[in-house]
Amino acid sequence: MVRAYGDWLPSWQAWAEAERERQRQQRWYRDLYSISNQLDQVEDQLELVLATGLLSCEVPGGPRVRNHLLATRLHLRVDRHSQRVDVLLGETATVLQDRELLDELLDVLC
Repeated sequence: MVRAYGDWLPSWQAWAEAERERQRQQRWYRDLYSISNQLDQVEDQLELVLATGLLSCEVPGGPRVRNHLLATRLHLRVDRHSQRVDVLLGETATVLQDRELLDELLDVLC
């Protein structure tokens, strides 16, 4: 009995790891599919962006600022038959948002 368990365990562990990975991928797909549907319904109110860089500071006696510096618009393309999800760069250039954020901080500080 112990030997049969020892023979079986490595194959079960490999299956379990593959199943965990499959479930992670399934959650990613489900989340991206849901986001795609939301964007299709309210395209004029929401946008998907890749945010990079982080400006983080705390104004004495004022607000704490945490915001991304670069924003690149993205689009999702979902193929329901193959379940393939493509994340595509938008047609507009990456936007640098430092001036807007820093101007607001200067207004608070001055």
